[in-house]
Amino acid sequence: MGSGWKKDEHRLRLTLNGGTWIGTSDDFPSILVSGWDFEDVRARTIAEIHEVSFENYITPEYRILQARMHDEHIDYGMSARAYISFVLELIELHDFKSVLDYGCGKGMLRDLIFAKAGLEMADRIREYDPAIHDHDAPPEAAELLVAIDVLEHIEPEKLDFVLAHMRHMGWRMFFASVATVPATKTLADGRNAHLIVESQQWWFERLLSWWDMRACSGTNKGFTFVGVPK
Repeated sequence: MGSGWKKDEHRLRLTLNGGTWIGTSDDFPSILVSGWDFEDVRARTIAEIHEVSFENYITPEYRILQARMHDEHIDYGMSARAYISFVLELIELHDFKSVLDYGCGKGMLRDLIFAKAGLEMADRIREYDPAIHDHDAPPEAAELLVAIDVLEHIEPEKLDFVLAHMRHMGWRMFFASVATVPATKTLADGRNAHLIVESQQWWFERLLSWWDMRACSGTNKGFTFVGVPK
């Protein structure tokens, strides 16, 4: 898929390396309408989108709290080991060439895939986490978006923005694991590390606004969800 932009029913679509960013004419980066060469400004355009919208997804204060959690707890953000086999199965079954690990933490998913399936498979993994240095750059969309134990950590007032972002960052499939009980860890400000503790049904009402469900599995502590974008 090439790069470019077009207007579509009062919304604008920007294609970047196979992924699509969608916005209104009011929030579309002004740099694109200046007539400059697209390739020369592509990196700056991505940065502009990210800079303008970053605080839609996480507040600066919470970024600091999350970074501190990762620094102080070696086992924080390491849940990927419980789901590595299933994620690998999805990649191989659908031959996904790109995977975005959204909320990647310390990068456990990529490390495990490298250990189990080798470098070629690991190189399909893109990593994004706003609280992790070197992983907080604007993510590029991928065929499969993976969010392992991420959604329950989102600030409640930011959840709708994050779900919309995830929807546009994974254009073929979405896999998430979500906890429905409080965490065993506490943030430095005294809050439980799981900012959202809700039932599976509560989560489904939100997830099904963005994805059609293809599979799910649940326990009394949480669930997994596989969906395709609507």
